[in-house]
Amino acid sequence: MKARKASVCVVGDVHGHLQLALGMAARWQQLLHYSFDVVCLCGDVGTFTSEASIDDATQRHAARNPCELEFLNCWMSSSEPTWISRIFLPLEEGGLGLVCPIVMIHGNHEDFEFLRSIVPKTQKRPQTPVAVAELPTVDRFGHIHYLPSGWQCISTSGLVIAGIGGIESKSPHQKYDPMAYLDQGAIRHLQRMPRANLLISHQGPATFQPRGGSTTLNAFVTASLAEIWCHGHSTHEDPRIHSSTQCTILPLHDVAFHSDKSKPDDPGKDAWAAIEFFSDAPANIRRERPACWPEFQKFKWISVDNTLVAPILYY
Repeated sequence: MKARKASVCVVGDVHGHLQLALGMAARWQQLLHYSFDVVCLCGDVGTFTSEASIDDATQRHAARNPCELEFLNCWMSSSEPTWISRIFLPLEEGGLGLVCPIVMIHGNHEDFEFLRSIVPKTQKRPQTPVAVAELPTVDRFGHIHYLPSGWQCISTSGLVIAGIGGIESKSPHQKYDPMAYLDQGAIRHLQRMPRANLLISHQGPATFQPRGGSTTLNAFVTASLAEIWCHGHSTHEDPRIHSSTQCTILPLHDVAFHSDKSKPDDPGKDAWAAIEFFSDAPANIRRERPACWPEFQKFKWISVDNTLVAPILYY
């Protein structure tokens, strides 16, 4: 019998849809009959903390989909909404039972001034993995931890997670904050560190995503940086899982409702992955839209104080 070392849920681009991303992760545990040690978010979490910090693209999407601003309107509110706390309450207390830590990296749609403020410039990249509990938190209630680009963290089960945030700058006309782009120093730092169990990045390699991927990250395809590499951003060019002796590369789609224009009420497809790591065998990977997804279709959500709330969290 294989000895499980740890289990992790990795989620693609969130774009503000945190209760969708985390609520479905919580319900998935019940269907899988085991608990996650950690849930990882592959950037574009939408961690905006003020109206002024919202970029133009997010403003456009938010005009037709208010879930894009869920982090600003709810996760940064002065008091924690009851429905947020229910995601993290144990099952026996009436919650969804997501009691493990949440770890995010940044994408290119975040409040970068805020992220800079929680990781001082004077703080050097650690030479060894940092305990997840020691990572800074981004939401007002301390649920979501931020893994800065180039860092590694370690879960209580011993799972080592490496992170690379941002995208490659391909055009001088791009006008994102400088932090939205790949940090070459962070990449070099990770290349010098011991191999991780899991690498999460926002962008994937151009080897498999020619238009939306990064040529810089192509070097990670053959490097032995991690056993599993999960990424979000542009994934539709080649959605296949690619495996080699060095690494298995797992593209994850957006979780957002609008990611499939033909079915706007459905959660994103193939945006969640459940990975079981074993001490004596290769990891077991399930990438899919968890079977609980009909519980979270958008037309079923309830408007509470001008916020859409999943019915499973509103009772």
